[in-house]
Amino acid sequence: AVTFRRAQLRGELREGIDPMAATRMLAAAVNFDVLFADNPISAEYVEQVLDMFLHGVVR
Repeated sequence: AVTFRRAQLRGELREGIDPMAATRMLAAAVNFDVLFADNPISAEYVEQVLDMFLHGVVR
């Protein structure tokens, strides 16, 4: 949440974005596959999830 809070203070996040909620959403996307999928998580997958996530919250 600290990283998102810092981004918020720099004006890099849209208005109304809760840094803790953003942290939980990003962690949930990766943790879901860790807990429930049989496939190992690749760096490419994490980058793709991060890219999709950031385009939803960054200006």
